[in-house]
Amino acid sequence: MSFGSHVREYRQLADMTQTELAEKVGVSLRTLQNYESNVNYPSNMLIVKKMADALGVKTGDLMEETDYDIIEAGVRGGSKAQKEVFHLVNQIRAMFTGNVLDEDDKDAALRALIDAYWDAKKENPKYSPYRYRRRKDQERN
Repeated sequence: MSFGSHVREYRQLADMTQTELAEKVGVSLRTLQNYESNVNYPSNMLIVKKMADALGVKTGDLMEETDYDIIEAGVRGGSKAQKEVFHLVNQIRAMFTGNVLDEDDKDAALRALIDAYWDAKKENPKYSPYRYRRRKDQERN
């Protein structure tokens, strides 16, 4: 189940409207709708924490392991990196739908691919956001 599905499920269990939850979390109604429909993810864990508190659950109840990776991508590399990791995770999930691998093997394979993504970002500064390239250049001097 995805992050957005978890948010929707717990919001409905709390008998709360999208507008009420959005106000409690401090995001726009449209933003919350995008979260619930899996169009976007929160930009950082503080938003997830506020959402969990408003719903009376733990952050782990709202998120799967891959959701943490997607949000971390946003923190580390901005919205473009977050979208790239989101699409990567969805493609990998599609590959794993045949149940050929057990859950531990799926997690290990996904972790290896996400680590490879970040290694490639480090090695190829051309594809890194400008703010990170500038910081890296300053460290070299």
